Amino acid sequence: MSLSPRYRVVGHLVCESYNNLFLCEDFNQSNQVVVVKEIDLVQALKQPQTPMCHSREDPHQVKAIANFLQQSGGHPNVVRCFDNFIRCDKLYLVMERCADGDLYGYVDGLPDRRVQVPEAMAIFRQIASGLAFLHDNRIAHRDLSLENILRHGSTYRITDFGLATRSLATSPTPRNVSQRLQHSRKVASSPNHISTLRLHRLHGYCHDTHWLRVLGVCVATPLPALVLMTLVDCMPLRSARDGPCANGVFWIRFVVATASILLCLLHQFDFFASDVALSLGTVVMVSMAIAVIGASFLFGLSLLLGSPVSFSFTVIGIPVVPAFLVFLHVIRRPTELSSLEDIETEKVTRVLYLTEAHLLTEFVEVTIPIMFSIYMVAMSCLPNRLYYPRLASMAPEDLVHSVTNVLLNAIFELASFFATSAILQRKLGFSTLHLLAFALETERVIVQASLVL
Repeated sequence: MSLSPRYRVVGHLVCESYNNLFLCEDFNQSNQVVVVKEIDLVQALKQPQTPMCHSREDPHQVKAIANFLQQSGGHPNVVRCFDNFIRCDKLYLVMERCADGDLYGYVDGLPDRRVQVPEAMAIFRQIASGLAFLHDNRIAHRDLSLENILRHGSTYRITDFGLATRSLATSPTPRNVSQRLQHSRKVASSPNHISTLRLHRLHGYCHDTHWLRVLGVCVATPLPALVLMTLVDCMPLRSARDGPCANGVFWIRFVVATASILLCLLHQFDFFASDVALSLGTVVMVSMAIAVIGASFLFGLSLLLGSPVSFSFTVIGIPVVPAFLVFLHVIRRPTELSSLEDIETEKVTRVLYLTEAHLLTEFVEVTIPIMFSIYMVAMSCLPNRLYYPRLASMAPEDLVHSVTNVLLNAIFELASFFATSAILQRKLGFSTLHLLAFALETERVIVQASLVL
């Protein structure tokens, strides 16, 4: 059997759903024995990304990394790639043969399955050297295990890049440690799982954090967003009939409100986009600049068409969206992968990810009605209530009735939150309030941005 005119199969090593591993002779290299991995592209692309798996194998990434390893000449601690080609809807990767098996088989065959410390340090040094080479070239392996470390004499080599990703970044690695960890989490962690680093931090948080601090974090988290919204409406406005030039406070208020919204949007964009790293100063500067552009455009329309301009927040999208795209193109800079993590505790991290997401949802369902009630009461006492039709015509009795209904809903949501927390705590065996407070503290920026929006 021949895979191509150059490679003849002499043995079949592995057979999986859409992967095969062959032992072949390379006619172009004096019948050198090589290992050829066959990936059925049609079947690989059909593989679903189920909730309980890391990710599916991406043939595009696999071929790109194979091309890099082939062109770069590789590294002593990374399996060499001699060739790759596509034939009949199948991708073939030609790699060197490591005849001594993998690290798992080696350790499993030792007495007591233990490696002596000097040897373990030597093995670890080689693996770290191979990983450093990959990370320096912006490759995240994402599936490092004993089975994926091959032995070739006394040399250990990293193999199997099925789940690997490679960034196209060219800029230096971020110097700030928090930016490194944040970018690592966004790019290198598996989807719908919390990272192992976060799992260790959660363990320490649950053991070291007093319940009073946990309670304080849960109570204080909504306050910054509530204070910001209330302060914006504390600026006294004048009637729109006086014209745009006579209502300077309105334009200041408009710029502050728009900049706050853009600030929150940019923070979320920075958090979820893997190839964007924005400093706080950059985010503030861009938000203010775009807000001023939007306010200037709206001011010009007010002079031209009269004040107020209907659907103002929709209208300012005309200059704001192009300005946002231009600024994004200017400030966008790719970043390298760093501090990559090996995620092996799949089920635990998956359960904790879902639990954290559910607790945050329940928390928002409790806090939003309370924030809305406080905001309504505060607005009813401010002069700007005249410019809100619903509040302007609302009697005090109607306000009390509306707030009471909203707070009643909040009480039911709070009961649901405590019931859910009790059930989860019983099932998981640790404090779910600590998990919630941990999420609110460690992701305070994205939480505040979401509450404001």
